[in-house]
Amino acid sequence: MTHLRTANEHVARLVRGHSDRLIGFAVVNPLHLSAADDLEEAVQRLHLRGLKLVPSGWFPYDPCAHRVYERASALQVPILFHSGIFIDGRSGRFCRPVFYEAVRDHPALRVTLAHLGWPWCDEANAVGLIDGSTVSPPHDCQFRFDLSFGPPPVYRLPVLHEP
Repeated sequence: MTHLRTANEHVARLVRGHSDRLIGFAVVNPLHLSAADDLEEAVQRLHLRGLKLVPSGWFPYDPCAHRVYERASALQVPILFHSGIFIDGRSGRFCRPVFYEAVRDHPALRVTLAHLGWPWCDEANAVGLIDGSTVSPPHDCQFRFDLSFGPPPVYRLPVLHEP
């Protein structure tokens, strides 16, 4: 827990004075009872403006995660989630895109699923399509997608052309 607070302080130092170019994201572990308070401190005291969550040992629908979502929503900070498998061999079993549907319990919260949930890209697209069919205009959609290091190059175009 202390190492995450130290990491957040480090990020805050890096972005301080560069808000025209850099946005600092905090990191917390929802398994820690202080996670929601740690997020609030990172936003209010350190002036970080987002949250990065990497489900590992917890699922995005677990009660511990909902406590963090509730605070992120109240603070109006977006969440960037790792989604899909890990390239370093860690288990991606906590990071299936469909698990992030739990975020819909917090309608004001805006989230991005990194890596388009690869290899479950169709599943990630389906989660996002719910927004497309029920929300207008697009900037009000709850889910967004980050394509960095998403599908391997051979899959990228076909995945992006899926409806």
